[in-house]
Amino acid sequence: MAFLNMLKVLELAYNDGRDPMTGVCLHPGKGNLADFKSFEELYAAFYDQLRCYTRAHVIFDAVGDLALEELVPDAFCSALVDDCIQRGKNNQRKGAQVYDVISGLQSGGANVANALQALKNTLYDEKSLTAEQIQTALATNFEGIPGEKVRQKAPAAPKVWKRYRRSRPAG
Repeated sequence: MAFLNMLKVLELAYNDGRDPMTGVCLHPGKGNLADFKSFEELYAAFYDQLRCYTRAHVIFDAVGDLALEELVPDAFCSALVDDCIQRGKNNQRKGAQVYDVISGLQSGGANVANALQALKNTLYDEKSLTAEQIQTALATNFEGIPGEKVRQKAPAAPKVWKRYRRSRPAG
């Protein structure tokens, strides 16, 4: 089963496709947060990254399914799925007639929606924060006065900012 972190995809979108922690770029972006003149441009960059990583996600999921089918027959799981025992086939060999799909996991959809709304409100609609202030807060793990200012001005998504802060290593 593949795993797609949609909040990471958003982070890649506003960093020109580059992971700010590792510097790795797997799919070229459309610019940095400061380059986007409108929310629509930011969203288009996010959508472009999301399409790329969703395609990869589907491929990785299919490869994983094939590998599991050939290399790791799961008798215990198959015993818990309707039809497998009666048909004499495991789950990977189409033993289940009713529920035979295991899909990948996409996480962070609600967090992405909150973050996009917070960016739309503060950066494009109200213009209460600049892209540089937001990028500095993210790069410094919201430390100091600039980071606190960003958190206070983004009331639409306080849980997103706090979760993001916990997920990034200090220093």
